Amino acid sequence: MPAADLRVDSPSGALSITFTLDPDGSPRFSVDYLGRPLVLPSRLGLPAHLDAPLSLSASRTEIHDAVWENPRGERRRVPDRYHALSVDLRSRAGDTVGLTFRAYDEGAAFSLMAPEGLTPNSATATDRTEFHFPPNTRTSPASAATGDAPLILAAVRASEIRNPLTITLADGRFASLATLREAPWKIILVGRDPSQLLERNYLALNFTAPSALADTSWIRPGRVLRDFAPTQAGATAAADYGVTAGFRYICAGRAWTEPGFDVPALVRYARERDLGVILRVADQPQPGELETTLRQFARWGVRGAEIAPPKGAAHTDTLWLAPAAALAAQLHLILAVPQTLAGAERIRAWPHVFAVATERASRPTDAATENCTLPFSHGPLGFAPFSDLRTDGVTPAHRLALGVISSDPLASVNWAERPKADSRAHDQEFLRRVPTVWDDTKALAGASGRYLALARRSGDDWFVGAINGSDARALGLSLAFLDPGRAYIAHLYTDRPPGASPPTTIYAYRKVVSTERIDLALATGGGTAIWLTPDAKRR
Repeated sequence: MPAADLRVDSPSGALSITFTLDPDGSPRFSVDYLGRPLVLPSRLGLPAHLDAPLSLSASRTEIHDAVWENPRGERRRVPDRYHALSVDLRSRAGDTVGLTFRAYDEGAAFSLMAPEGLTPNSATATDRTEFHFPPNTRTSPASAATGDAPLILAAVRASEIRNPLTITLADGRFASLATLREAPWKIILVGRDPSQLLERNYLALNFTAPSALADTSWIRPGRVLRDFAPTQAGATAAADYGVTAGFRYICAGRAWTEPGFDVPALVRYARERDLGVILRVADQPQPGELETTLRQFARWGVRGAEIAPPKGAAHTDTLWLAPAAALAAQLHLILAVPQTLAGAERIRAWPHVFAVATERASRPTDAATENCTLPFSHGPLGFAPFSDLRTDGVTPAHRLALGVISSDPLASVNWAERPKADSRAHDQEFLRRVPTVWDDTKALAGASGRYLALARRSGDDWFVGAINGSDARALGLSLAFLDPGRAYIAHLYTDRPPGASPPTTIYAYRKVVSTERIDLALATGGGTAIWLTPDAKRR
């Protein structure tokens, strides 16, 4: 049987995918990035009854060049540009299967078009597809809190991938592998450095259907104030604070279930201050109960619900989520669900469903390192919900910068962790101004577990967050992301020298242009937050 070798290159030629049908009829694929191997020839796992020998019955190519709007992400205009190769394979018994490969400049993707009787999900569950890597490829730590150390990784099966699996090649290139839950695709995100993976994390969003909601004007991302005193007075005090601090919602946890608590009164009080109320459904209702609860929330004028899986449902069971999301959309309610359930591929389809950071049983002992790890372990899938529980041992400027680092349209802030009365007015001004959705994102520098700096744009303004781990460092940030020839005022929030009391931020401002850079001295657990606004706009 003759061998078949077919190749597809990305639009710029930076990445290529090669499909090979070996002489014995075994299908394999390989990926090159920047002219060097990224994935060595690896087996494509097909259903058992389609085992080799297979023959190539047809192949097709496609060029796709599109951009779509994402109103609640890290960039508003999302590119979807790729060159595709599709192949049809036939077994000796006459069974057929189709494979599609997409070559993006940002990464590679491929999908099995399952034959009749085999669903994509069942194909994924028994997936024997393999990824073989060049020598001395290492994994990145999944979490600083787990103590996972990088390991040399020669190969991995698709069924073993924990989303995402980030690897470092010996020559300094990076990649993240993921299998999507809501679509039968496997993706390989690529980058010249680890922070570029975060800048390109929109890739996963291209593999889900566009939202079916005709009207999304009622969906308003924003920060949420939660965990206040479970009384009517505590709720109104939270609303008073929330409006002055720039919050969009307050979330009443168990407060609204307390005897005598007047939810309609709270809704009216909050609405007068342009705040919405979210109620937490803490007892994990059954689907029928959940429908009754959501309809009652809508009658009260509540803006959203935070819900957990129904009683008895597995932690990853999402069968209940689709009908709940459909009903919530009908009632114009936003939903907040655990981040383990709101995969990145759902963000585009359900723009009113938001993720809530999963709380650990205990806080990390090294919050600074944890904060510098989580964006790399979750961010390549466009998914790093904010939690201000990870602030023990970090500086005030580090904490301010987390508002920029985290990609969380419904960022939650705990009432117990609110800025103290003696907080600097400039800090609160920054918190009021920094949004939770963005028009553009640029990765400036970073290494998993060590440090990270991101720049994000909202309108004409840019916000920069830089956070540091356990080792003090000097970091120079280029301002090349600014519009050339345009002057900006940079409002800088940096840390006082180590040991200074109280440990507050230092505020300064200066005029800058795109050809300059800002040099930072980041202490252990330190950070810097920057707000850049056009000089002409300020006047």
